[in-house]
Amino acid sequence: MKTDEELLKAWRAGDSAAGATLFERHYATVYRFFCNKVPEPRDFIQLTFVGCLESVGGFRQDAAFRTFLVGIAINVLRNHYRQQGRGARGMDVLERSFTSDLGHSPSAVIEARDQDRLLLAGLRRLPVESQVLVELRFWEGLKVTELAELLDRPLGTIKTRIRRAMELLRQHITELATSPQGLSSTLTTLDQWAEQVRSA
Repeated sequence: MKTDEELLKAWRAGDSAAGATLFERHYATVYRFFCNKVPEPRDFIQLTFVGCLESVGGFRQDAAFRTFLVGIAINVLRNHYRQQGRGARGMDVLERSFTSDLGHSPSAVIEARDQDRLLLAGLRRLPVESQVLVELRFWEGLKVTELAELLDRPLGTIKTRIRRAMELLRQHITELATSPQGLSSTLTTLDQWAEQVRSA
């Protein structure tokens, strides 16, 4: 089986079949990234893979290709929010944007139990950067060092922001919960929930 790097090289040389294989291999990751942050992810997914094709340089090793691809997706999302006029002087646009402002439902991601919707609703109340950190760390299993590189932040800053994001998420879930039982089951199953959403 060809590596991601081999497929990308072949795709850039004009092998459309290699591009299709690369797309199929990593589509789910890019879809999960966009599906709770934009009303219609399809165009953003396409922009990400086109950016991957056109990007000068690349990734350092095969194992880092997914990180390279997610980095492009982050830039696509950042550019989209800037075009919407969400930028603020001295602050990254992802720090001041909220997916709860977009008006689309978190049930677009998964329509299972109430606790799934509760967790997704809590995520949507986080600033987009915090939402990205939680999703990439717990859904996609990216390392903290990879997240620091992707968001161009010091390692210590990323660790602190992940911790704060999880604290905020728990706070929002508590505020949104309609019953103590639902709250308890939701807060104690974050790991299982992340795996379920990843699978769905």
